[in-house]
Amino acid sequence: MAFVPAPNIVSVEILGLKDGQVIENRVMVNVHTVPTPAILSNVESIVQTWIANFYNPLLPNTVQITGMKLTDQSAIDGIFLQTALTFVGGVASAALPNEVSYCLSLRSSSRGRSARGRLYVLGVAENQRLGQNRVTTAYRDALAVAGDSLVGSLAGSGYHWSIVSYQSLGVPRPGGPVYYLVTNTTTTDDVLDSQRRRRPGVGQ
Repeated sequence: MAFVPAPNIVSVEILGLKDGQVIENRVMVNVHTVPTPAILSNVESIVQTWIANFYNPLLPNTVQITGMKLTDQSAIDGIFLQTALTFVGGVASAALPNEVSYCLSLRSSSRGRSARGRLYVLGVAENQRLGQNRVTTAYRDALAVAGDSLVGSLAGSGYHWSIVSYQSLGVPRPGGPVYYLVTNTTTTDDVLDSQRRRRPGVGQ
């Protein structure tokens, strides 16, 4: 898809490696003004603190978070900030295969599919699995707490984790993307998911 400007939006790419495979998460943040280098730096600090305290402790130790890239989405040549990280997942357990993930559901105050989002975790540890294809209740609860923590941390600085909807009914929105502020995160089931592009040799 051709680049579509999203004013006031900063994309945050959380970059990592799992068994040599490049993996990433992307979070969209509405900063409610024109992004500046200082704003990108502040958002980077908030997300890095969240990774250290809430997200990384839930990842298997075969996952390494190697950095973040923050980009102003208002223009194709928008400013960006890239930083290196050296986090290693905090769960000392064998990991499930690279393509195995689990979905955190992002919720807003609006209805409809466009007003909801997903975050697929970078890896799931063996001891977070229940049976063959499910995750434990403790893991589900911890992941939802982690997601809500990022919502609150960003809001505390006047920013908002956002769902950016570029299309409606399969076609580009005529007035540009619509933003939905994430109010909370949750999990809708305990079933493990597949991210086939994370198989070794398939992704980046």
